[in-house]
Amino acid sequence: MISKLCRVLCSALFAVGVSAGTAAADDFYALDRGPETGERIPHSLATKDQLGQPQDFETIAGENGLVLLFSRSLDWCVFCKGEALDWNARYQEFADRGYQVAILTYDDVDDLRRFSGRRDIEFPLLSDPDSEAIRAFDLLNQQSRPGSRTYGIPHPAVFVIDPRGVITHRFAERNYSSRADIDMVLTAISSGS
Repeated sequence: MISKLCRVLCSALFAVGVSAGTAAADDFYALDRGPETGERIPHSLATKDQLGQPQDFETIAGENGLVLLFSRSLDWCVFCKGEALDWNARYQEFADRGYQVAILTYDDVDDLRRFSGRRDIEFPLLSDPDSEAIRAFDLLNQQSRPGSRTYGIPHPAVFVIDPRGVITHRFAERNYSSRADIDMVLTAISSGS
């Protein structure tokens, strides 16, 4: 019941910023977007984290690389907040394997600081308020029109990136309310497949 209510609320909030006559919710996905495995990341990830500190790929990647999540918003998206909490609960499993986890959103630093402080997030939350990295990764959601509250959000996706900046795995679901399975990502990085 609570899950259904969360879906309804998030859908309603999202609909406020989406132009009339747009595609159904099932069309919001990153399956066919973004860089492929074997390609270098198309952006340095030069951003600021939730503490306002400058970050980039070199400063945040772990010994074995980075698991980078593109998330719509940690300010208003119920699904994104839930996803962040799920990853936070499992963060140590990635750290034990030499991977840093980071979430990148279009939220500003203050929004990320508030969310992180309330939820004790252990990993970097990256602020991309102009959607520069989101555009470079070709994940900008075109369903949100300029000037709307949601303009600049990415399609949710997860990229596993090795220490050289090469994408080794990518994950995305068809619907923005479904997110990549953490166990699948762990299995992929553990097996090296």
